[in-house]
Amino acid sequence: MFHGIRSCLFALGMVVGILSIGAEKVLVNGMCREPEFVRGGKSIVYRWDLKNGDSELHLVDVASSSVTKLGVEGTSPLDLGDADCFLYLDVSVLPDVFLYDFNTGTSRKLPLPEPPAGRPFVVGKDRIAYWAGFEVPSRLIVFDWRQGKEVELPMQVPDETVLLSPDLTLAVVQTQTNQVSNLKVIELKSGKVLFETTAKSQNIQVNGCHSPAFSPDGKRMAFVWGDIQPVADIHMLDLKTLKAENITKNGADNQNPRFSSDGTKLAYTTGPEGNYQLVIRD
Repeated sequence: MFHGIRSCLFALGMVVGILSIGAEKVLVNGMCREPEFVRGGKSIVYRWDLKNGDSELHLVDVASSSVTKLGVEGTSPLDLGDADCFLYLDVSVLPDVFLYDFNTGTSRKLPLPEPPAGRPFVVGKDRIAYWAGFEVPSRLIVFDWRQGKEVELPMQVPDETVLLSPDLTLAVVQTQTNQVSNLKVIELKSGKVLFETTAKSQNIQVNGCHSPAFSPDGKRMAFVWGDIQPVADIHMLDLKTLKAENITKNGADNQNPRFSSDGTKLAYTTGPEGNYQLVIRD
């Protein structure tokens, strides 16, 4: 019965969504998650979930929607701003970070000083950051992936930071209370909290707010707000006015928003839980 109600809600939401937000371009149907624009926004790498529980990475061309299997297993692709490569996580044993080279079609493991506890994020040209290991408190490691060595950031970053703005002036911190996640946007120079989400459990199963993504110009931040599973919406925060707007409103499970490198497109996955579409919109 719940499945039927959920399907009806999704169908109705799709109609409402089309009327209120405009057309979306569907690139892929199926078990696709974690899209990431690569190659200067011309392609998107995404995670494809297999029936046996494994995940492999596929590449879809934005213009033609043609799909290529990259031949590697992994999750969490990360654009480095380099058209020739991207990073991804391999969690077959312990989490490792690999660099995939489009020119050769091969991957190589990065010589990280410690394994990551979650998805790395970009912190400027040729550098990534991640929280190391699984002990508390964990250590933020900044790694130059071209030179293959650990470096230091010129500023202090708050604990639980999951993302930094492109100009390295803002930190997004993930908090968790009663198994509900929320996000705080903090100005690094002053330590002032500029914006905070307010998802609450209210005795129902929720995920809260997560998966932040800055636009390349640093003026906007997209994130997921899921109050009632399996429904979650993508919100867009204007970092000047500090006002957030729900931009999906389709009654579906919308996840993993990512901006193209020129900031003109947004990619995300949407659909009833377990059967997602990878879509883009202006």
